[in-house]
Amino acid sequence: MPLTWDATAVGDKPKTGIFNEKNGEWERTDYLCFLLMAVDIREVTKENWEEVYGRIRMYETLFGSTFNKACNHKRTDKDGKRTNNCKGHITDGVASSRPHNIPKPYTAKHIKDRIGYNTNVATKNKTGFLSHLWKSWGYEFRKETNILTKGNKSKLVFPMK
Repeated sequence: MPLTWDATAVGDKPKTGIFNEKNGEWERTDYLCFLLMAVDIREVTKENWEEVYGRIRMYETLFGSTFNKACNHKRTDKDGKRTNNCKGHITDGVASSRPHNIPKPYTAKHIKDRIGYNTNVATKNKTGFLSHLWKSWGYEFRKETNILTKGNKSKLVFPMK
């Protein structure tokens, strides 16, 4: 079954810009269906928006922020010339030649502004959601440890099958 979503009930609320392509809010509105699928909730309502936000925060805490933006800090290259290509910050321990991204997670306001958004995702209760999250985390854990143990399953200590 294809994933479908509908934001017409959200309406174009003044000062939220949730359908604005210039400020990036449209991408968040568009992508919310995938997050609702990840956190097992069908719709955002006045009654459940806080739970939706809590589940999304938990998901993004475990698996990383859905949205990132490039860092705009001014740096100097080896010749002393100014550049916008940030190579990381001392505070976050990044020291590489790759561009640095700043996580931009969903906020409570992002979710509250989208009350009325709905999908065809089946809603699970909190226990079902936590079970799904635990299995997803176990999959990520096994994938990472497989690399370290070179596929030797006997060395895995994660309590899941």
